[in-house]
Amino acid sequence: MRLCLAAAVILTSAAASFMSSHSTALAGTFEVKPPELTKGEWELLTNHAFQGGFSSSADRVRHSFELLAGYAITDHFKVATKLGFDRPLGESAHLSTAGIEAQLYFGKLGPAIAIGWFTALDMRARSDETNTLIFGPLIKFGDDAFSLTVNPFLERTFGPNREQGLTFTYAVALRVGIREGLGIGIEAYGALPEIADLPESHLHEHRIGPVIYIDRDVTPAPAGGRPTKLSLEIGAFVGLSDAAPDWTGKFKAALTW
Repeated sequence: MRLCLAAAVILTSAAASFMSSHSTALAGTFEVKPPELTKGEWELLTNHAFQGGFSSSADRVRHSFELLAGYAITDHFKVATKLGFDRPLGESAHLSTAGIEAQLYFGKLGPAIAIGWFTALDMRARSDETNTLIFGPLIKFGDDAFSLTVNPFLERTFGPNREQGLTFTYAVALRVGIREGLGIGIEAYGALPEIADLPESHLHEHRIGPVIYIDRDVTPAPAGGRPTKLSLEIGAFVGLSDAAPDWTGKFKAALTW
């Protein structure tokens, strides 16, 4: 536990040491990350967000998606690389960021509370983008039958096009298992920019909506190994603030083995 906590501090402080204090608004794709890890597990995923109904305060990106490849080196440490793409209104899709992620699993506090830590560094791939550091805890209450997972993160931008302040973002999932391989839930996402000096509420982002979770084994487990699993998440969110689009659709597909 102490080694994991020290690693979390090092990962975050090392990335933050060359940044100034600036923030970014919530953008890109939507995912609630559980804290648990499985040693030796590979993951390939694609995650998509489709948006519509933009107010004057909303980021006018019609489609965002990411491609990610990750590997759990131990039961307590996972690394991943990813590419982020955006398609603003009236434009074609383009590569916007390239990044790395590190996830730590500290363990359980009691029988039903799992704790982890997440750090990501997204570097801009276009002159009109910026660089972002994202970090914060991963907290899960419950089990596969019924769980509440919370990702309260802080974000800072740095380099060209940086924005003033530190942004607080949250991702929350309340999930219920219907039967093996099938679950339903509610997810909520939001962002509060420049939390040291909060702007007017029309610049805050909040959205919420239902999600379906599907898990299927696509290959049998080899001797002494794990099966290849396909996981799907399909959701639809409504914007609760002016800075959030009126509607957001989510589609995530992941292969793990």
